[in-house]
Amino acid sequence: IMAHSSFPYYTLGTIVHGLGRGGKELGCPTGI
Repeated sequence: IMAHSSFPYYTLGTIVHGLGRGGKELGCPTGI
């Protein structure tokens, strides 16, 4: 699985899907 390549896209999709929840789970800053 290319998690490194599809990380940006995957992260963006997750954040948009669950603003805050997805970001918190991923450990990414959800300041969008």
